[in-house]
Amino acid sequence: MNLIVVPILTGKSRAKVIRILRDDGLSWIEKHGGGLLTQGRIWALALRSVRDDLGQDAEELLWTDVPSDCADKELLRRFRLLDELF
Repeated sequence: MNLIVVPILTGKSRAKVIRILRDDGLSWIEKHGGGLLTQGRIWALALRSVRDDLGQDAEELLWTDVPSDCADKELLRRFRLLDELF
């Protein structure tokens, strides 16, 4: 499963609003604190949003789509913390 990022708005602080699109057509809007958007960071944002909006079971289901090169749970946790810091 690929995630495609479409920038919507970048603020003066470099905070960004983005749309994340999945291959199957599902999409959602995210705000993040700025910096580079790597695939790992995008997955971290996606997993956080799904957990916050739909619950732990939905997050676990989304984990089945996370590519192996982005599946480091500790790294994804750090990406989430970094985003929340800004």
